[in-house]
Amino acid sequence: MAVDTLKIYERLKSHAMPDAAARELAEVLKENIEETHADLATKKDIETLRKEMAEMKYDIIKWLVALLVIQTVAARLLH
Repeated sequence: MAVDTLKIYERLKSHAMPDAAARELAEVLKENIEETHADLATKKDIETLRKEMAEMKYDIIKWLVALLVIQTVAARLLH
């Protein structure tokens, strides 16, 4: 997420905040916002997760079908 520190700085300056304080506060806000958003999932992360889930779903179905076939064969052999 892009943070416009110049815009923050200019707004703080327009409310009579000293130059150095406005600059420092704008930087602190930028760092805080970037750190907060660093852990959020992106669209790419979500798409990757969806693909992985689809693959897992396929594997589960594949194993269930195989187990049902084995169970059916075993049941017929035992009777």
